Amino acid sequence: MSEIDPNISRAHLSDEEILRRLYDSRKYNKYDLYSVMAKRSVDNLKMKNYLFDIVKNENFRKQVIMGLITHAWMAALPILEYSNSTVKQELKEIISEYWTKQEKEDLLLYLNRYEEHMNLLRDI
Repeated sequence: MSEIDPNISRAHLSDEEILRRLYDSRKYNKYDLYSVMAKRSVDNLKMKNYLFDIVKNENFRKQVIMGLITHAWMAALPILEYSNSTVKQELKEIISEYWTKQEKEDLLLYLNRYEEHMNLLRDI
């Protein structure tokens, strides 16, 4: 298996390489890869749908990474940070539809210090 220098920006990786690395959790930080995917989600349906599938998935919503942060958050947070308003609005609709009241409250508690994100999600 070929190794890519971890110091090389992940932004230059192909979609296929990003997806391959996501399945190799021993070596790569998924949040960094999700961030690249969120940046591409504006004009890359494959990346957007992949992230949205994670946000919707009940198992990922329950898989705690640290504190309140779940695996689903790791896909949602980069969208809030790096995507455009259209994709962010789609994310809001998905969270409103799929997440429990408690999951929404936890996310809002975490996002309380990020005014822009709170303004978007306040009424989920």
